Amino acid sequence: ADDPDVVIRPVPTDWHGHTTWPLSRPTGNTTAMKVRLTPSGRASEPRVHPGHDWLYVLDGRIRLTLGERTIVVEAGEAAEFSTMTPHAFDAIDGPAELLMVFDRDGQRAHLHSDGG
Repeated sequence: ADDPDVVIRPVPTDWHGHTTWPLSRPTGNTTAMKVRLTPSGRASEPRVHPGHDWLYVLDGRIRLTLGERTIVVEAGEAAEFSTMTPHAFDAIDGPAELLMVFDRDGQRAHLHSDGG
């Protein structure tokens, strides 16, 4: 049976070289989404905003910039960080797919700005 208040049917949105699929409704304290990144040939500009982010790499590899650090996060690995640290992430060596969870502040910054 169709149960629309339980089942979420993600609709992809393309945005600045990223494709996102919302995996939760934007009514709670957190938002979950699937993200596909494609390499752009240039590093994303680190940004700062209130909040906390968590990501899990499903496939591929990403370069996570946190302040002065650069960390390669591979498939099967997760990262969690305060978004008050300048941060950016980019696919390396090909496309990457992530699961991401944002708190309410992170949701506002990631879903309503032109940053990545």
